[in-house]
Amino acid sequence: MINNIQPIMSSNAPPGTSNHKIYNTVFQGYPDILNVKQVGELLTVSTKTVYRLLNDGLLDSLKVGRAYKIPKLYVLQYIKVLDTAQ
Repeated sequence: MINNIQPIMSSNAPPGTSNHKIYNTVFQGYPDILNVKQVGELLTVSTKTVYRLLNDGLLDSLKVGRAYKIPKLYVLQYIKVLDTAQ
Protein backbone atom coordinates (compact mmCIF):
# COMPACT_ATOMS: atom_id res chain seq x y z
CA MET A 1 0.00 0.00 0.00
CA ILE A 2 1.08 3.61 -0.29
CA ASN A 3 2.03 3.94 3.38
CA ASN A 4 4.69 1.26 2.92
CA ILE A 5 7.08 3.37 0.85
CA GLN A 6 10.56 1.94 1.05
CA PRO A 7 13.35 4.43 1.78
CA ILE A 8 14.93 4.29 -1.67
CA MET A 9 17.14 7.20 -2.60
CA SER A 10 16.04 9.21 -5.59
CA SER A 11 18.63 9.92 -8.24
CA ASN A 12 17.06 13.38 -8.73
CA ALA A 13 16.78 14.25 -5.05
CA PRO A 14 19.43 16.09 -3.06
CA PRO A 15 21.74 13.82 -1.04
CA GLY A 16 20.22 12.76 2.27
CA THR A 17 16.62 13.10 1.04
CA SER A 18 14.50 10.00 1.52
CA ASN A 19 11.53 8.99 -0.63
CA HIS A 20 9.33 9.32 2.45
CA LYS A 21 10.31 12.98 2.86
CA ILE A 22 9.77 13.64 -0.85
CA TYR A 23 6.37 11.92 -0.72
CA ASN A 24 5.26 14.09 2.20
CA THR A 25 6.38 17.40 0.71
CA VAL A 26 5.66 17.15 -3.02
CA PHE A 27 2.03 17.91 -3.86
CA GLN A 28 1.33 18.70 -0.22
CA GLY A 29 -2.33 19.47 0.30
CA TYR A 30 -3.54 16.87 -2.18
CA PRO A 31 -5.02 13.52 -1.10
CA ASP A 32 -2.94 10.34 -1.41
CA ILE A 33 -5.31 9.01 -4.08
CA LEU A 34 -6.00 11.44 -6.92
CA ASN A 35 -8.57 11.59 -9.68
CA VAL A 36 -7.85 12.52 -13.30
CA LYS A 37 -8.73 16.19 -12.80
CA GLN A 38 -6.36 16.52 -9.82
CA VAL A 39 -3.52 14.85 -11.71
CA GLY A 40 -4.09 17.30 -14.55
CA GLU A 41 -3.86 20.21 -12.10
CA LEU A 42 -0.65 18.84 -10.58
CA LEU A 43 1.01 18.26 -13.93
CA THR A 44 -0.52 21.41 -15.47
CA VAL A 45 -1.97 19.42 -18.37
CA SER A 46 -5.51 18.79 -19.56
CA THR A 47 -7.60 15.85 -18.44
CA LYS A 48 -7.40 14.61 -22.04
CA THR A 49 -3.61 14.42 -21.70
CA VAL A 50 -3.93 12.56 -18.39
CA TYR A 51 -6.26 10.02 -20.03
CA ARG A 52 -3.73 9.63 -22.85
CA LEU A 53 -0.94 8.95 -20.31
CA LEU A 54 -3.15 6.38 -18.58
CA ASN A 55 -4.23 4.64 -21.79
CA ASP A 56 -0.66 4.55 -23.12
CA GLY A 57 0.54 2.96 -19.89
CA LEU A 58 2.90 5.82 -19.09
CA LEU A 59 1.12 6.63 -15.83
CA ASP A 60 0.05 3.77 -13.57
CA SER A 61 -3.40 3.80 -12.01
CA LEU A 62 -6.09 1.83 -10.28
CA LYS A 63 -9.59 1.45 -11.70
CA VAL A 64 -12.59 1.64 -9.45
CA GLY A 65 -15.56 0.88 -11.63
CA ARG A 66 -15.10 3.18 -14.61
CA ALA A 67 -13.09 5.78 -12.70
CA TYR A 68 -9.32 6.03 -12.63
CA LYS A 69 -7.73 6.49 -9.22
CA ILE A 70 -4.09 7.49 -9.27
CA PRO A 71 -2.03 7.20 -6.09
CA LYS A 72 0.22 10.21 -5.59
CA LEU A 73 3.14 7.76 -5.52
CA TYR A 74 2.44 6.84 -9.16
CA VAL A 75 2.51 10.51 -10.19
CA LEU A 76 5.83 11.00 -8.41
CA GLN A 77 7.23 7.94 -10.19
CA TYR A 78 5.96 9.26 -13.53
CA ILE A 79 7.74 12.59 -13.11
CA LYS A 80 10.81 10.66 -11.95
CA VAL A 81 11.02 12.24 -8.50
CA LEU A 82 11.26 8.78 -6.97
CA ASP A 83 13.77 6.22 -8.09
CA THR A 84 11.91 2.91 -8.30
CA ALA A 85 14.99 0.76 -9.00
CA GLN A 86 16.04 -1.20 -5.95
